[in-house]
Amino acid sequence: MGVYIKKYLWHNHKKPLLSSWQLTLLDNESIPFIALVALMLAYAQARLWTIIRYGVRKVTRPIQLADNENPTSLSRLTQKDAILELFAALFNIGKRANKSRSMATISPWFGVGAIINFLVFVVLGALVPWALTGGLETPVVQTDPTRRISSMYTAEYVARPPRQTPMDRWLERDDQTPSKMYQKCWFNITDGVADVCEDERGILLDRPEVHSSRGGKCPYFKDACITGILPLQLEYINLTVRDLGINSNSNQLLSRRLTCAPLNITEFLRPDESSNTTWIQFGDISNLTVPSSNLEWHQLRQQITFADGRRRLDIDHPTKFQQTQATPSLQFWEEPSHRVIENMNPEGDDAELFVALFDAGGAVYNRPIDDPLFSAHLKLKTGYVTRYLPDYDYTAIACLEQQRICVPGNGCTPYTYYTSMLRQCLWLGKCPSRDLSQCYPDPKEFEKWKDFKVDGLLEACDTLVGLGKVSRKMYGQSPAVMLASSQPDLDNGIESRITTYIDPVEQWTLEVKAWFETSLLSARQIALKKGFQGSFVSEIVIGDTPHYVGKYLPSGKSGVGVLLKDGDYTNIDFAGFLLTIVAVIFIAGLSHARRIKYGLIWVYGKMDLFRSVVSRLCLRTSSFEMEPPSRTNSINSVSSQTPLQPGQQQRRESDLHVQVDGVELGAPPQAALSW
Repeated sequence: MGVYIKKYLWHNHKKPLLSSWQLTLLDNESIPFIALVALMLAYAQARLWTIIRYGVRKVTRPIQLADNENPTSLSRLTQKDAILELFAALFNIGKRANKSRSMATISPWFGVGAIINFLVFVVLGALVPWALTGGLETPVVQTDPTRRISSMYTAEYVARPPRQTPMDRWLERDDQTPSKMYQKCWFNITDGVADVCEDERGILLDRPEVHSSRGGKCPYFKDACITGILPLQLEYINLTVRDLGINSNSNQLLSRRLTCAPLNITEFLRPDESSNTTWIQFGDISNLTVPSSNLEWHQLRQQITFADGRRRLDIDHPTKFQQTQATPSLQFWEEPSHRVIENMNPEGDDAELFVALFDAGGAVYNRPIDDPLFSAHLKLKTGYVTRYLPDYDYTAIACLEQQRICVPGNGCTPYTYYTSMLRQCLWLGKCPSRDLSQCYPDPKEFEKWKDFKVDGLLEACDTLVGLGKVSRKMYGQSPAVMLASSQPDLDNGIESRITTYIDPVEQWTLEVKAWFETSLLSARQIALKKGFQGSFVSEIVIGDTPHYVGKYLPSGKSGVGVLLKDGDYTNIDFAGFLLTIVAVIFIAGLSHARRIKYGLIWVYGKMDLFRSVVSRLCLRTSSFEMEPPSRTNSINSVSSQTPLQPGQQQRRESDLHVQVDGVELGAPPQAALSW
């Protein structure tokens, strides 16, 4: 999957700000990087010894001549010699190194400092690379948003489906299905994942907390649930899009709720006298006829052989119940059928109702089972072995599924069902007005959505189409995977299915929780398969017309990566790496403080000399640019300013006579006096 992974620097929005920048490298690329970190630490260790040596000299103040160039000077003391001197002083072994040193006595504190320095960097040499690379955890990487993992669900995609990519094949492996991942890694684990899954790659990211409670009303009709068994409500509260595997800084918060309870299946039995069989019919239970022409109604019923849904005695073996080799299975209605029963809750909950039907098949148990889904109290004793047969061929669980999205500053949607939210996306996308009262002429609809702004819902739609819901996940499996497993059992020549690993009291609650958490893993798998090239595109059918939600979402969004685990890569904490570099530079700078000081003084002197030279050049240039004054003008100006006496005038004129080789020259003409 390497071609689909974002390499080098990227931003993981799921992590805290300081550690959110990740440097992703292939494993073979990370080896030189770790070697570089080790070299930096080794250099820092050597420079820190210089600082320690200087500090010990200042504290102990040894008597020493100021000759740093001497090989025996303390300023050239190595860590090895310091440690040997310490051992010699403590254990009086070996020849003390200071006997060969003519300049000073070496204090044992040098050895103590050298040992501490060595041990600290031995620990740092192991911890720093470990911390920077995340230890032994399988790294969380991001798909490259610039690469298309799989084509979008468009008309072109439907006409010409693309070939399977390596990622598609990997995700569709049997051990990578969400159900198998849950059973292997999350089942019977209160927090985190099982030890065998620590290195598991793929969709197994963090595990959000599931809030569980018992109580409330029956998710179906009031009398349809088994009396005395409280409904189970499971809820994810305020999930972020990052919990779904989407690497986005979106502040949308998603809450999901699932309420389930076992059904009294006798409320849904419809006898068919023409064939002497019985039908299980969900939907409008007031309808006593068996509709055979309506396809959707047909998908909401199941024909069973035994009257009243209970195993009937075999004619040839009146002491035994009829045996069957069928494997116990859990089945859900096909997806088109849920549109018929989504409004069957009499309380008017805005939720989606789905029903799970358990077919006991040839199940047998080693002990009585009180769980309403797997109920078994009918004894079957053969020799010294006692088995227990299921009380009913079929049992059922009804569930209501709801979702809500909150966008800070835009409010929260009401709790509603998945398809209803997508319809709101379509409706608001077509609505020309940002006034919800104009978009919802129906007062009842407006009342439900009035507190949520249009822009907030349009933003939420981008997340909605990527969600995995419980019913959709279960519709795709026929039969669905159960936690309770069975294996063939041959007893007196009759093969049956013995069911093991089952809670005899409340196995149904474990099954429901498995559905709920598996749907989250399914959502992450959907995100990977769709690839996030821009916004999600999802199709819903209203009437007979398919609609693509992505068309109505805000355009111009950049691609968003999807998070997954992949052991072929190594993540480097980029902020931690920068901090390591800064620490090494600081230690190196501190160790060279005196040289830096002298260097700065030298630089300052050179700069001062440069300024002086520049100043002189500027002064000389300015003197050349000035025009010299005329000598005649100067004389005239002096004459005009100060009147001369007759004697002074005569002397001044005589000053203009020049003698050359004893010959007196007269005063030059007036024009010759100018420069």
